Parts: sequence; structure tokens; C-alpha cells
Amino acid sequence: MMQSSQPTAKEEDLQIIVQDRLRQFEPLRTLGGQLSVDILPEGKVEVAGIVQTKLIREEALALVNQTPGVTDVLSNVLTDPEIEVSVAEVLATDDRTKSIKPGMISVRSHLGSVTLLGQIPAETDRETVVRVVGSVSGVRTIVDELQT
Repeated sequence: MMQSSQPTAKEEDLQIIVQDRLRQFEPLRTLGGQLSVDILPEGKVEVAGIVQTKLIREEALALVNQTPGVTDVLSNVLTDPEIEVSVAEVLATDDRTKSIKPGMISVRSHLGSVTLLGQIPAETDRETVVRVVGSVSGVRTIVDELQT
């Protein structure tokens, strides 16, 4: 017997309830935050997206977990500081960019929109830097404000 991949009425109701609770969560509403909700079998809920801080992530996931009918919460939620660290790490370790001295590029993330600031050596290919940064999980857009 083949199982249907269509959500049941109960799953659709849970989806609406969880999304409404997150929409009403003040930090997400006022500061932004891009979270998606996927209802899995047996009341499991996967939450994915980007928020500004670890505290906002923890509170949003706790809110989902406290929702009647939710049995487990799987998090794929990143924070801006995690994205900034990941970008810095990849720039420092990728063969194409590791020659750039630490501190030459500042990285700022706002909900996955990453701004690159700083001075890079003239021999450094800006497009390569942007491609390397674009490969990082959570990076949605890149604002290149680098100078040579």
C-alpha cells in the first residue's frame, strides 16, 4: 500500500497553528526573521530559516515545542552571528582566499544578507571572494563593499 505524501487535515491544522504562533512572536514580527515550518509525521515539526540571535532562535523553538500536538522540533535555524563566523572560517580556510590576512575583511550578516567590508590586496579576485562567501550555508545575498 502506497502512503500519500499529502498532509492530513490534522497536519494542516498544526501547520497553521505553528505558523500563527511564530507570526505573533514579537521578536520575529518586529526584528524580522525568516522561518519556514514543515510538519512531519507523528507531530514532528521542522523549523528552518535565519534569525538575528541565539536567544530569538531558542525562544521561537520553545514556542513551537509548547504547541499542543507537537511531539518534537527539528531545528535548521541559523543565526546571523553563526553565519558571520562561518563566512570568516571559510575565507580563512578556502585555498582561493586563505592568503587574505585575518581582519582585512569584516563580515556582517542581517538575516542572511551578508555585507563584506574592508581592504583586499589588488591581486585578490573580488568575484572569487564573493563566490566563496556565497557557498556558505545561510548566505542569501552578498553586498560587496570591498576595496582594493
